[in-house]
Amino acid sequence: MDTERIPITHTFTLIAGDQNTRIDFDEGQTLYEILSSPKNIEKTNLKAKEYPGIGFFIERIGSIEQGNGKYVMYSINGTEANVGVSAYKPKIDDVILFELK
Repeated sequence: MDTERIPITHTFTLIAGDQNTRIDFDEGQTLYEILSSPKNIEKTNLKAKEYPGIGFFIERIGSIEQGNGKYVMYSINGTEANVGVSAYKPKIDDVILFELK
């Protein structure tokens, strides 16, 4: 019997300023890998900077950009994230909110 694996699409909701969109991802990817992938980079309007030993920090996403003493922060399902975007691995149906703080 020949069995073919059918890929399962995982999605989460991304909210960043005036952007509210569903993002597809593969299980095990980090949030940064997903947002910076070629298929999502234009959609997310992402600008990030890597700090060696710490990871990536989001400088701009959607319609929000750091400045005037405010930084781009994110929460997951209403709870402020306790890890950076290069460490967090989204789960199906997460709601990830980016905002300036």
